[in-house]
Amino acid sequence: MGKEAYLQLLIEHKNNILPRNHPISITIERVGKRIFHAAGKFAKENNLDYFDTNNVTFTVVDSDQANAFVLPGNHVFFLTGMCRYARTEDEIGGILGHEMAHNLARHLGEKMSSSAVVSILAALSLFVDPSGSFFIIFMPAATILSSLPHSRELELEADGIGMRLAAEACYDPEALSHVFQRMDDASKEGSDNNLTNKPPEFLSTHPSDESRIKDMQKWLPEDKRIFNIAKKSKYPSIPSSSL
Repeated sequence: MGKEAYLQLLIEHKNNILPRNHPISITIERVGKRIFHAAGKFAKENNLDYFDTNNVTFTVVDSDQANAFVLPGNHVFFLTGMCRYARTEDEIGGILGHEMAHNLARHLGEKMSSSAVVSILAALSLFVDPSGSFFIIFMPAATILSSLPHSRELELEADGIGMRLAAEACYDPEALSHVFQRMDDASKEGSDNNLTNKPPEFLSTHPSDESRIKDMQKWLPEDKRIFNIAKKSKYPSIPSSSL
């Protein structure tokens, strides 16, 4: 599934994909490889045998959208609009760590399983009430009560694992909170059309930025400890730079 989606996205965005020698592409690949190495280490330590530690691709798309994601098979996509919020290599490391964490934890499969359960229950509701009246009421409620809280839980888990990956890769784990703070500020100011009119947390698949930042502060002491150890032993010649 990951390979098919990857090839389809390459076709859809072929006119907007930055070349590998573009400065942003070079930065994303450099940071991404370090995150991927940390993800491989995490997978081995936690016996995640399904995680492919040998193959990864990086695709940078010129777009106003602030987004990044990793498809199954470790196909990393970074949309340049994210540079408005992730401005340093530490911050990019946090974002890529978060997205790689979704792959490590198999979150896409969990989301699909959750959707399948809701679909089965919806089918049963039609069996009970062929008129479909109950279905019309049931589906929105079922989505809110099951899918959305579960999605928020997955996002928080990805934040925690992502910060750990960033620290292991010698990127400041605190930097991810800076990205979410900028997004939160832009949303409140209405300065980014992609972030305005965000739904309240209980109706969102993502936790609120304020909620995420609070959780990050809880995890930070241990991740900072790992980061400080990594600074002494890994990548000593690669400084953190700004895009």
